[in-house]
Parts: sequence; structure tokens; C-alpha cells
Amino acid sequence: MGNVFKANQILVDKTKPTKISSFQSKVQFQISPEEVEEGEKAKGQLLNKLKAMFSPEENSLGAGEASAEPLS
Repeated sequence: MGNVFKANQILVDKTKPTKISSFQSKVQFQISPEEVEEGEKAKGQLLNKLKAMFSPEENSLGAGEASAEPLS
């Protein structure tokens, strides 16, 4: 059989990089703290919009007023 592996075998030759590990190394990417912060802000805004849409007490204020809350 040699180097041919069946799909259900979990045998890995540690001396050679597998296709998966070499693929993973190519997929790594950097996320800057600024990008994380932007994502958190966007998530907060989205959560505020969803709260305004689905919670009854917010709906009585109107969507414009409900989304005008300052973001922390």
C-alpha cells in the first residue's frame, strides 16, 4: 500500500507536512486591535438595532430615538 491512505485512517507521517497543515499555514491572517474595536462597535450598533426592533418598551419610543443611545 505504501503512502496511499484510506480516508478513514488516522495515520499521519510526522516527517512530512500534511496537506491540511500546509493549507492552514497559508490561511493565517492578522487582525489589528483597531479592526477588533471596529467590529465590537459594529456589533454593539447591531445589537442596539435588534433590541429596538424586538423589545416592546423600545418600540414605543420609535426606532430613531431607540438607536440614538451613546455606545460605550
